Amino acid sequence: MPVRNVLREDITASTAREAYQLYEKMPIQLVDVNIGAGLDYALSMSDCAYDGYMLEAALRHHQARFRSPDRDLEEAAREYGLTVIDV
Repeated sequence: MPVRNVLREDITASTAREAYQLYEKMPIQLVDVNIGAGLDYALSMSDCAYDGYMLEAALRHHQARFRSPDRDLEEAAREYGLTVIDV
């Protein structure tokens, strides 16, 4: 559940729970990540390593569709040519 968004009052607790229920229905595949490439993406975005790893995995594995509650990360994904899905 995106607790940070609830605490910042960006969304309600009810909306966060609905988002989590949708998330549970998403097909998720575990993939290997090139840590060095992920760090490079993170550094280029001035963001945390985790976000860089997410981009690296999506870019490396068949141009996966991308979804994140982080708007900045979604924008970076678009800049790298990924398809960002809206829910």
